[in-house]
Amino acid sequence: MTRFRSRGLSDSLTRSLMSMPALVMVAVLITVPLLLSFYFSFTDWRGSGFDANFVGIANYTRLFATPGFGRAVVVTLTIAISSTILLNLVGLGLALLLNRAGVLTSLYRSIFFLPMVLSPLIVGFLWRTLLDYGGIINQLLGSIGIPPVEFLGQPESALASVIWVIVWQSLGFNMVLYLAGLQNIPKSLIEASIVDGAGTWSTFRHVTFPMLAPVLTVNVVSVFIFNMREYDRILAVTAGGPGGSTQTLAYRVVTEAFSLGFLGRGSAYATVLMVSVAIVAGVLIYLLRRREKDVL
Repeated sequence: MTRFRSRGLSDSLTRSLMSMPALVMVAVLITVPLLLSFYFSFTDWRGSGFDANFVGIANYTRLFATPGFGRAVVVTLTIAISSTILLNLVGLGLALLLNRAGVLTSLYRSIFFLPMVLSPLIVGFLWRTLLDYGGIINQLLGSIGIPPVEFLGQPESALASVIWVIVWQSLGFNMVLYLAGLQNIPKSLIEASIVDGAGTWSTFRHVTFPMLAPVLTVNVVSVFIFNMREYDRILAVTAGGPGGSTQTLAYRVVTEAFSLGFLGRGSAYATVLMVSVAIVAGVLIYLLRRREKDVL
């Protein structure tokens, strides 16, 4: 017995030692930058040298008093909520349509997933070219007698265009996760539902969708977190315009810290964004986990 305990203790110690490099990497690459960002948010650091004077909550006071902050919050939430809803609805719909064997089905899956392998900046610049006032889409509309549309020239249409680009590129990720979830549902459950006389909609509502609860949790939380931090596609498609109408909190972080050189203020924006994402993600995970327990 003593020998078995010693062997178990030795194995536990070995696993702990083997995990040390990973823990050190997490501390160096994630924890330390987060702590430094939080510290600099209370200073007037401009990014050069170590001349950082402590200013207390002045950066946060200025941040909340800036009109652009409230607008950035609204834009960030609009993008995150809209894209989360659209990606899950359309992704689930495509997964249901493509949940079958066949060469064409595999081809369609690859086509929908292909945009995911492209750089967000490349995708953004591509769609900027297509949606520009003199771009290909307006030229096609003009060829059938429809006047040009200001896709990127008006606040509402520019924000809608950004959401469209995000959904277009990210759709394959959600579709693949839902496909994996659908293929893990026991066929016996579906067959039993059909034998009991349930129709297609009833089977989906009472069997398929409840069984997808864990996948729904992953999809909703991951999409919401990713899109709360949206920056690069906005930079490429609208550059935050027109008139700052598509600037997100992440865009404000980069603008304040690197374009204007106020790294203290940029760190304050980053801290607010990080805390907001953590709170919302925690609430979503709690609610969706409760739903999983209720339906499974």
